[in-house]
Amino acid sequence: MAKVRLGIDLGTTNTVCCRFDNQLDFVKFRGKELLPSALYYRDGKAIVGDAAKKKAVMYPENVILSSKTYMGDDRKRWQIQDRDFTPADVAENILREVVKEAKKTYGADECAAVITVPAYFTSKQYRETEQAAEAAGLEVIELLPEPMAASIAYGIDEDASQTIFVIDLGGGTFDVSILAINGNEFRTLNVGGDKCLGGDDFDKALVELCLKELRKSAGIN
Repeated sequence: MAKVRLGIDLGTTNTVCCRFDNQLDFVKFRGKELLPSALYYRDGKAIVGDAAKKKAVMYPENVILSSKTYMGDDRKRWQIQDRDFTPADVAENILREVVKEAKKTYGADECAAVITVPAYFTSKQYRETEQAAEAAGLEVIELLPEPMAASIAYGIDEDASQTIFVIDLGGGTFDVSILAINGNEFRTLNVGGDKCLGGDDFDKALVELCLKELRKSAGIN
């Protein structure tokens, strides 16, 4: 059976996937490299991606956005019609779409993946992410902290020891990490950040600023 190896960034706002079998190329979702991390559910049918994000305008009560922020939170649920969704359920649906497109793109029967996760993720969040991936039909090679993935992508000099400061400004989080690197060995020295200070939060702040100015200048709410 043909198997393809994938690298997946399961992001708060967008998900990206590429193949790394001897070459790097991105999986396309309706011609785009970015798959919005959005889920729309109505009348027993769930869809993810661009189509789901567009539905949020007309049916906001049927759309789930930025679910990754709540991964590992047992109290977080979205009740939509007859279904109850957890953050892991949303991740599973998004990853199912990734698997479907990857198999179609590369003519594969199986998919194995390295999936990046935030630096601050706990063991519970790691476990739920892995379970969601396996339920979606993926063989999980490794869950890789995002700062480490960034360091590898940056290009490490194998003969030198160095300390790297990594900034991860994502859709849901703003994290900073300090990594000590010696050849192919990585060690995390410190991690900090705010899981409520990403692009989503920037958007909300800008919208509120615009609404505030509109209320002041036009006198309407």
